[in-house]
Amino acid sequence: MLELVDRWGLGGFLVPGHDPFFLRGDRPDAVVDPQPKFELRLDLPYKDADFACASFNVHGTFFGSVGEITGPTGDVAWTGCTAFGLERWAWAILARHGLDPDAWPADLLRRYKQAA
Repeated sequence: MLELVDRWGLGGFLVPGHDPFFLRGDRPDAVVDPQPKFELRLDLPYKDADFACASFNVHGTFFGSVGEITGPTGDVAWTGCTAFGLERWAWAILARHGLDPDAWPADLLRRYKQAA
């Protein structure tokens, strides 16, 4: 993700997430990564600030245990998920590079034209 952020000239970084994805109360006996969540934060140059645009969660065996999901060898499955705020990516692109796609970095412009 950071390579893409760099190619698109956005400026960003990963930080540990601070909002838990587990509900309060008892959790099953499961292996959970000690730092289960990370956020990708992209720069907002006009405010000298940044904001979250993606999150990456490592659930460990939490959902495998709860859902009794096992792999081919019978081991409890590990899971994870990734989420992207597409409107936030669009805002970061426009805030950094403006409304004229021809002024955007080459890789971003190529992908924009492919999607159009």
